[in-house]
Amino acid sequence: MDSGVSNVIQIEKALNNYAKDGWYLKSIATNESGKNSRSVSVSGLYSSVNATIDQTIIILERNVEE
Repeated sequence: MDSGVSNVIQIEKALNNYAKDGWYLKSIATNESGKNSRSVSVSGLYSSVNATIDQTIIILERNVEE
């Protein structure tokens, strides 16, 4: 089951592999999106479900020679 936690070791390995090809980390951003929804139960009481999605955007850059 996915716990929602980023696999830092896997990200580090990926960045190191890109670095071998001349890429470097230019910037990184995190965006958290939330969702609230309601459903009506049989007894007429409301129950709510909250969910969030974290998106991490990694921008890489490298010099390209012509």
